[in-house]
Amino acid sequence: MSFLGQDTDAVRTCADAFSRGGSAIAQLLAEITPRVMDESMWRGEDADQLRSTWQSGVLHDADRILADLGSRSRELETHADEQDGASSAGGDGGLGPGAVVGARLGTAGLGALGFGGLGAGFAPGLAAGFVSEDPDGDDGLGNDNGDDGSSPTGKQTDHSLTQEDADRIYKEYQVEDDETTMWELTGYKRWLAEKAGVSIPDPMEVTETEAELLDDLDPLEMKIFNDVKDQAFEEVAARYGDENGNDPHPGDAPFNDDQADAFRHAYINARNARLFGDDWATDFWTGHERIEGNDPAREAMDLHNNEVGRRIAREHPFATNGQLTDLVEQSVANGEMVVIDKSGRLVPSNSITPDEAGHPDPGAAPMPGHPQERQTS
Repeated sequence: MSFLGQDTDAVRTCADAFSRGGSAIAQLLAEITPRVMDESMWRGEDADQLRSTWQSGVLHDADRILADLGSRSRELETHADEQDGASSAGGDGGLGPGAVVGARLGTAGLGALGFGGLGAGFAPGLAAGFVSEDPDGDDGLGNDNGDDGSSPTGKQTDHSLTQEDADRIYKEYQVEDDETTMWELTGYKRWLAEKAGVSIPDPMEVTETEAELLDDLDPLEMKIFNDVKDQAFEEVAARYGDENGNDPHPGDAPFNDDQADAFRHAYINARNARLFGDDWATDFWTGHERIEGNDPAREAMDLHNNEVGRRIAREHPFATNGQLTDLVEQSVANGEMVVIDKSGRLVPSNSITPDEAGHPDPGAAPMPGHPQERQTS
């Protein structure tokens, strides 16, 4: 046998298998965990026990396993690189400094690479980093925003915005108009809702995109959808209202165009993304802005802030609803969202105080809309 060193292609294949296996495990956990942790899905002692066990047991163990898979994958890649370097230096495929013999990847060798004991410290987000923060980076607008974080002008790890970002958002976060229709719960879904004692929503005028996506929800999901909207207004009153929960500086409408408005949009999108999926939330709330004559400043503000909410949900798949709410409020304070100042201009949400917020310029020229790229089939 003339070949004494390891088969580096086989080593890298093994390393890739470790990596892909970890990604599959992490993705499954990322899909299941938000449902487990969402208090609106199930309440009570049994639900609390499940969430506690999930965090202290399943996620702790998964974290250790994924960290181990990641380190094994990197270790094998390093060994392969060392072998390639040694073989190149020796000229005959022999063992050089740092080389690993092929027997290490035999049956006995793979056994020696087994996992360590399970135990300590779950790191939120999965220690090995197998889950992407943003699987596709698509905001659904067809304008390539979202690929590099919240800032359209470039990757910013803290997601805070500059005024240049806000000006660009005003121009780019615009969508084409959609036809509107009257939507109401009908057919067997209405019958099920009545039998289950779920309140029937009143007929409402929505865009055709919204109507199609509302038809996808079953009666229980419709109730949860409406509950989230109600909870958003409750959180706004508690976090941005006066001692009575009212807007301390009302304008044309309470809690509109300001930091409370930004919070509400991001909160609803974060919760919807966890409950119904990122794609559904993207399509629905982008479709919501496609009403004819929507003011361009409000349209851009809402579309961007919606996107921030969904990004927060992706980045924190294991957060409770309370933690998610705090994260949304913090992102407003950090300047990751946009609001409207008294001149009608979009500005970062930390660049003015709530009492310095204004409303859109009624004389602003319409902005051209971008087609919405549907995320759901």
